[in-house]
Amino acid sequence: MLRQIDLRSLAVAAIGALLLVGCGKPELPVEPAKGPDKSIHAWGVFGAGNVHIEGSRCKGRATLHDGAAIVNDDCFTGDTNIVLCSNGSSTAGVKCAPAKGQLRIEGTGGDVIAYALIE
Repeated sequence: MLRQIDLRSLAVAAIGALLLVGCGKPELPVEPAKGPDKSIHAWGVFGAGNVHIEGSRCKGRATLHDGAAIVNDDCFTGDTNIVLCSNGSSTAGVKCAPAKGQLRIEGTGGDVIAYALIE
């Protein structure tokens, strides 16, 4: 019986210590960052987290002609680029293939495709 009481006391003390350690809160800005800095500040179980989003210099929209378009831009350096493409006109699929100096887009008809190079 004595052994069970010691284990319970130890468990209660451990839980109490964990609760006390997690009570701190860092000073965070009241308002989100303004201007070109698009930082996101958050507080979670594991502490403060900051996310900074950089704008892509290589983004835009392209209108397909007969289901295809080519965007010529030096920001595309080759087939290892990671590009996000989204069909804003319909639910039809879209294929984007980066190459040196261009982005080839294939889809349906005259859909409008938004694209962004992930840097």
